[in-house]
This record gives sequence, structure tokens and C-alpha cells, in this order.
Amino acid sequence: MSSSQMLGLLLAAAAPLGLQAESLGDIADRLSAATPYHATAHYEVLLPQSEEPVAYEVALNAAKPATRDTLAPCDYLIDWTMDTPSGPSRGFSAYFGGHHYRFRDKRLQEYHFDDSAAPFVARGTVRLGVQQQAQFASLLPAFLAERMREIEADSSYTYNITETPATVRVQGVQRFGGVDGLEFSYTFDTESGLPVEAEFCHNPGQMSEQTVAVRYGAPDVATMDATLSEPALMALYPEAFSRYRESDYTLANLPGRPLPEVSAPTLGGERYTRRSGEPFGTPAVVALLDADVDGCAETVGQLREAVAASPRQGALILAFVSNHPDAVADAILAPHPGEVILTGARGLARACGATATPVVIVCASDGTVQNVHTGRNKELPSLVMQEMIIAK
Repeated sequence: MSSSQMLGLLLAAAAPLGLQAESLGDIADRLSAATPYHATAHYEVLLPQSEEPVAYEVALNAAKPATRDTLAPCDYLIDWTMDTPSGPSRGFSAYFGGHHYRFRDKRLQEYHFDDSAAPFVARGTVRLGVQQQAQFASLLPAFLAERMREIEADSSYTYNITETPATVRVQGVQRFGGVDGLEFSYTFDTESGLPVEAEFCHNPGQMSEQTVAVRYGAPDVATMDATLSEPALMALYPEAFSRYRESDYTLANLPGRPLPEVSAPTLGGERYTRRSGEPFGTPAVVALLDADVDGCAETVGQLREAVAASPRQGALILAFVSNHPDAVADAILAPHPGEVILTGARGLARACGATATPVVIVCASDGTVQNVHTGRNKELPSLVMQEMIIAK
């Protein structure tokens, strides 16, 4: 009999299931409450064909979401380093408010729920969204709480809970078709409920066996209150954002470049999509607006005045960053013929590098940005009209 099979028999004969379930639920509840959280972890992966483990030093930061969030159990920032023959390799991942960023191997990926919900939700054989699959996210207490509840509810797991004055340990196996696919052990501090160490053995006794060992450092209470935001990430990782971000547009460098892709719902609920570089056919005015900001209706009126007064036919796209149809309706009063009214256009604002509204972008017929105006301006109608006249 193998050691993993012996362990399974011992666990199956352990304490009554009622006591196990209650205790595991208590562990999960304490872990769920552990926000804000900051700690370090030493993470090692040992493969059968390797004599030395692959080791990471991980900094874990978690906070309660600013509002109720069903996409992840907490906001987080995870920073990691790994020594390689060519020097240290570093990366990070972050999630907050429907935004997920991950940086590794000189590649910055970002996902925004308002732009596309698909990467954030489970589909097909993919059980988790990108924000939950992020490297080392499973080490965070809030994610461990979900793991404990999964073990409690899934009959493929057999587990045992042992307690000492200092620690609580959850030990067990998961079987697939009668074969042990995972051996696991989690150790938590009795007083705080926070994780101390963990160990997993995937596919024990097989050629593909892989062992992971995690040792947590003591939580650092002094650094638990950081607020996550894109500007905060850009300040922490300036090189990643300046050199490896796929979209490097800013309002200052938009003129002379194609307008970024536009993809947002119309006020009527349909999807409007225009690829970057796609021509308009006529001069076009694209306005980034926020219907919840004072003066928005006045800016809409100014732009309509400019387009109507221009001797050249032009297009007007009013792209509202908010998803409040009532506020948008108040700002536009009634759509004018030929106008495109978009809501939830945060993706376009982000791609253009806009951090405040209003922003008015005048484009040539071929889709190239001719000029950009920011803020409120009494001369906006005449400026926009003149630029439409000279636009190519």
C-alpha cells in the first residue's frame, strides 16, 4: 500500500464529519475577515526531474473591496521575485473594482470588466476568471477561505483537522476516479487564524508529481491600508507601464495617430464598434463626457453648434464614460439625427489616456486625430468648427 493510500485510510477514519465541517467553516470565516492583509511568503516548487526547487519571494497585499464585488473575495496586489541564471525576475498582479493587471516576462496584460466581462467569468472548462487565476492569488486569506469552503462541500476531498495550542492544521487528499490526485496540508495560527504554511503534492507517486511548499512571514500591520488604483500601480511600476503597456496613448501624443478602437454600448443598448485606423469618411468630433459632471449639457450644446455651423458635413460621437442612462438623457435632451450616443465608454477614455472630462477629439476623415481639447472652453464651438473645415 502506498503512503498516499495509507494517509487516505487514516483520514477517512478521522474525527466525525459534523465536527470537521463546523471547524472548517470556522477557519474559512476567520480567513474571510482577514482584510486588510499584508505578509510575505516563500514559495517553492519541486519537480521530480529537478534537484533544486524553483523559489519565489512573494509580497501579498489584500484589502476589502470599496463596494460589494462578486468577481473576487478581495482587492489585491501581489509582487514576486525569482532568481534566475541571468538575474532576478520580477512581476506583479493586481485586482480592484473590476480591473485586473498582471506583469511577467516583459509583458503587461490588463483586463477591465467594463470593456469586456468575458475574461472575468468562468466558461467551458475554465472554472475561474483571470482575476482568480492570477499567480499566487490562492495564497491570500480571502482566497484560502473559498478553498476551505470548497474542500468542505466537495465529496472528492477527505480531510482531517488537528489542533495544538499554537496551530490548526487541515490535512487531506483529493481523489479522482479512485486515484489520489492531490495531497494537501494547510497550517493556520490558532490566535489570528492567518496562514502559517502550506504544502501540496499534485499527482503523488506519478511521473508528473509536483510538490509546492509555502512558508508565510508574519503579517505587517503597518502596511495594510494602501488603496489600489491605476495611478498607484503606475507609480509603483513605472517601467512596466511606460515600456510594456500595449496601449501607450496619451492625450498629448494623440494628434497624428489613429483614434484608438471604440467599442461601447449605445444609449439604445446596441453595440457600437469602430476599429483603430478605420476611416470616418467625413471629419468627426469624438467627445469623452461624464453626464454626472456639472456643465456636461453645455458642452454637448457647444459641440452640436459647431457641427451644425460647419460648412463641411461631420460626424459627432458623444461617448459618456458613465453607465447612467437617465443622466445621459438629461445631458443630451434628445438625440440629433446622425449622432452616435455611447455609454460606459471608459475603455475609450482609458485608451486615449484621458483621466478627466470633457475631452474633445477632432478627427480627420481617415480616422487620424487632428487635435484634442480638454476642459470647458467658451470658444469651443468656433475652435471645433475651424478644425473641421481644415481637416483632411
